[in-house]
Amino acid sequence: MLSLYDVLVNPINTEKYPSESDKGVYAFVIHPKSHKKLVKLAIEKIFNKKVERINISNIKGKKKRFKNRLGVRNGYKRAVVKLADGASLDLMA
Repeated sequence: MLSLYDVLVNPINTEKYPSESDKGVYAFVIHPKSHKKLVKLAIEKIFNKKVERINISNIKGKKKRFKNRLGVRNGYKRAVVKLADGASLDLMA
């Protein structure tokens, strides 16, 4: 069984998701065996915030070529979390 601190691997910090943070939407890389109920429980217990909605997707690794060799970047599982009432998380602490 995964502990709650193993579920959330790290937050995703791209151009899209910090701009969504004022709406209470955050993205996380999660453990490959995680599911919605486990992610919701982890967010609510770790950050003490109420979760309204969670969307989970598997991101496949991109195929890249370097000097006539074909390689694949690592894939990951992403969770996009919307907090209730536009609450915010302090991810820098």
